[in-house]
Amino acid sequence: MILYMLDINTTKKQIYKYLLLSLFFLIFSLIYELFSHGVYSKYMMFAFSIPLILGTLLYLIIFKFKINKRLSYIGMKIYNCFIITLTFGSIMKGFLDIYGTTNKFISIYLIISVFLLLLSIFINIIFNVKKKGGVNMKDNIELKKSMQKRIFEKTIIFIVGILLGSIISAGSFYAYSKSNDCNTNQNTQTNHNMMPQMPNDRPNNKDENDFHQSNQNNNQSNDNNKNNTNSM
Repeated sequence: MILYMLDINTTKKQIYKYLLLSLFFLIFSLIYELFSHGVYSKYMMFAFSIPLILGTLLYLIIFKFKINKRLSYIGMKIYNCFIITLTFGSIMKGFLDIYGTTNKFISIYLIISVFLLLLSIFINIIFNVKKKGGVNMKDNIELKKSMQKRIFEKTIIFIVGILLGSIISAGSFYAYSKSNDCNTNQNTQTNHNMMPQMPNDRPNNKDENDFHQSNQNNNQSNDNNKNNTNSM
């Protein structure tokens, strides 16, 4: 299936698809941040630009200059997965910023995105090498016969994306709840330490013993002075 060429109709559909997707993420980010109590995230605000630039603009260039004959159908499908993964990663990063927490697993989105991009480039390079080598290209009619395989691939990609999003979301909210519990405990302990203590007017036992010992020494000194006076 690497040898399947990207047809012009698919290219045209991708232009409109990514345009609608960009519009959806733009409206979504505006509505979400409207109810976020004045907290904003640049990752949430500019997430729409990823499918707009990397999707709509790129496919528009491919359609305008007829570059589709040099691109592999499977390679561009993997490229589409790269755009979706990177966009959802930006949205998830925006969620964490707005909630005021962090999660080390958010970098998984970036790692997967880079891997998919490199894989897409590699497949397109193989496609062009085999094309120049005189390998017979599959006709677009055969692409229509492989519709079931394409649906299966899209279903698998969708399920994997949902699972990854669920895992990262669950981890993020767990870390956020733990951090709130720690802050609550620290505030409680701080308030307990700052409670005013009642003054203690009564001297402690050590001070009282020193006071009695001093009195005894003074009395003994006075007695000695009287005895010396009488003896004289």
